[in-house]
Amino acid sequence: MLMTSTHATELEKCAGIEYAADTLMTFHQMGSDVEKAKGIYAQLFKEEGEIFNRIVDEVKNSPIYTDEKEAEKAIENFKNKWKEYCLENNIH
Repeated sequence: MLMTSTHATELEKCAGIEYAADTLMTFHQMGSDVEKAKGIYAQLFKEEGEIFNRIVDEVKNSPIYTDEKEAEKAIENFKNKWKEYCLENNIH
């Protein structure tokens, strides 16, 4: 499969969003305050700052699971949800 540079850039952007969703939900499941991350991500990804704010807000409203398997499933589902959102909405 041949990848265009635009497609590669899209995947790269979505990888950043996927990573942020994964990291933020992991911190949330560990009981950390994810609100502090808003400023950090806003500086790193200026164009996607609004998306990262939405991710943080959604993470904060997500349940924290005490069962490790449930927590891992929640993290994986959340990460995949945002990756799909990024790809479907051509965020770049």
